[in-house]
Amino acid sequence: MCAPGAIAVEHEDERLSCREVNLRANRLAHRLIHEGVGPDIPLGLCVPRSIDMVVSLIAILKAGGAYLRGRGRRRAARCWGCRPASGRPRGTP
Repeated sequence: MCAPGAIAVEHEDERLSCREVNLRANRLAHRLIHEGVGPDIPLGLCVPRSIDMVVSLIAILKAGGAYLRGRGRRRAARCWGCRPASGRPRGTP
């Protein structure tokens, strides 16, 4: 635990406090739950190291899901074929 105003994560020129990380992660977690994420639902996470990556990891865990880390040169190709809870390939409306 950290104090709400304390810096929780820092990457390059961006910093977020514990409160900001929690708010962003909660917002994303609620959306993931709405999309069907929950226990036994793995999600592929293909993002570069960033604050968004940290927030996304926390949100996935808050939603009750599990994340799969993409690795190697074919990471983007593998993740493009992942299907979200909606059943549509990622990147489609």
